[in-house]
Amino acid sequence: MTKAETVTFCAAMWTWPDDHLYALADPVIFCDNKYLDKDLICATIFARLTTLKQLEYLAENLSASIFSANIIDWKTELLEDIITNIYKVISLKTTTTWWAGQYSEIVNTLQKEIDRRSSITNQQP
Repeated sequence: MTKAETVTFCAAMWTWPDDHLYALADPVIFCDNKYLDKDLICATIFARLTTLKQLEYLAENLSASIFSANIIDWKTELLEDIITNIYKVISLKTTTTWWAGQYSEIVNTLQKEIDRRSSITNQQP
């Protein structure tokens, strides 16, 4: 896709039902489109979903998206929604100790960014 086609595609995809977005997550991760912000798209899909099984599956690749992205540019609401959904995944009894550690690391990274923003806002006169 060209840059213009990618922009049009990205704008349109957020109108799709959650099941379609869920199905799109893996292809986005592995596509070669240099115009797609793959990390942001995958994180946003994760943040929007509500089905626990879908969240559990997508959480497995979430750390790659979080730790390779520049989350400084992401909206605070997105970071908070990701944290909320990670806690939902952690609450499932199927989470192993290793995955729980990964999820905790993601939560800590996102929370640090939220706290950083909050401290900047509180320092302004």
